[in-house]
Amino acid sequence: MLRYDEVREEFFSLYVLSLYYNEDYIKQASNFDTPEEFQKLINHILNTKFLFNNEAIQSARTYLKKQFHYKIIDKEKFDCFKGSDRGSWFALMYIYNNRISPETSSSVNIFAQDNIYNPNSTPASFFEFENIDEIKNFSLDEVQAEMQVGISPSNKEKNRDTPEKYSRRFYLTSGADPDNYSPNTTSEQERICTLMRFIDLAPVSLSQKISYFRKLHDKWLEQYNTFLTDYDWLDKKDEKQAIYCWEYLRNKNMIPFYLKPYNTAMRIQMIIACMDSWDTGVEEKYFFIQKMKHAWQQAVSSRKKDKK
Repeated sequence: MLRYDEVREEFFSLYVLSLYYNEDYIKQASNFDTPEEFQKLINHILNTKFLFNNEAIQSARTYLKKQFHYKIIDKEKFDCFKGSDRGSWFALMYIYNNRISPETSSSVNIFAQDNIYNPNSTPASFFEFENIDEIKNFSLDEVQAEMQVGISPSNKEKNRDTPEKYSRRFYLTSGADPDNYSPNTTSEQERICTLMRFIDLAPVSLSQKISYFRKLHDKWLEQYNTFLTDYDWLDKKDEKQAIYCWEYLRNKNMIPFYLKPYNTAMRIQMIIACMDSWDTGVEEKYFFIQKMKHAWQQAVSSRKKDKK
């Protein structure tokens, strides 16, 4: 199966042409299996629009290459989510709950299927080139000063009396459409490609994409370092534990409707991703994790007593 990062430039070119000509070329390419098929479709579009005028076609190709260079974040930047299933799952969950707002009216849903190929819903600045000298090679080493990282269990314990506020409503997504960006991926590479495609196709400036990416990156660092070992008790091979915790979260409306795990390990990864992406205070989240852990331990203890 062809990965998005293998045809990233071709896919983005079709996206720009779709916006420009108000045609759904992405849908036409949905079943393509090779880069050559993408290139053939692009050639067909340009030949049709410019009536085989080689000079005009070459100018259009230059324009498309510029758009790709000026509007996408370098692939290497996404490596910060590699090497950790937890990191790539967090990034994937983040896009479903956080949209990239366009530069025009915030009331336009740029992710709606009816609007995504409509030039009227696309800011005019999308087709303009920025001066990217100062922003293209941005650094991810600058961590926000207000981030809460490295909070020790002893400090978390001081707030065990924090009241419960389970307000998460996963069934209302404000970001990526699960139908267009599948959340049920089986590999790290798939999840990163989904993230990459979501950011690539946002009709906003490169600086806005970078701002979104930075916030995602910083949120991930915050979750990872704050809750470094809090999920160690979860066992990816324990099906009973996975199902118990899944039902525990689902009963509190903390499992989004679009998550459908294929196996036990994937279910545990999704459970952790749901907790990581829960936008609440450190103390409240820690208290909740401990309560779920205690509930599981009690369930195991009860089963042992029943067997005697």
